[in-house]
Amino acid sequence: MCEDDFLVEESRTVWPQIFGGAWSFEKYAVKEFEEIPAVRLMDDALTPSLFAQNRAIIVTGADRLTKVRVEELTALQKVANSF
Repeated sequence: MCEDDFLVEESRTVWPQIFGGAWSFEKYAVKEFEEIPAVRLMDDALTPSLFAQNRAIIVTGADRLTKVRVEELTALQKVANSF
C-alpha cells in the first residue's frame, strides 16, 4: 500500500525485477477497485493473460477497502492455479 502516486509510478520499472518472471501490473484507486465486481476479479484470476504470466493489482488507499472486499480478496488468493 502506498499513498504516493509518484513513487508508485517511478518504482514500476523495478517491480518485474523484484517479483521475477513476466508480470502485468494494474493500479486502481480504492473507490475504482471497489466498483469492480468480484466475479470479474475471479474471472481474471482464472484466465491466463495474453501478455504476462501473472498479474498484480496495486490499490492506492487500500486501508479504506470494505470488509466485504477484503473477504473476497482473501477467497481469491486461495484459488488454485490462479494468475
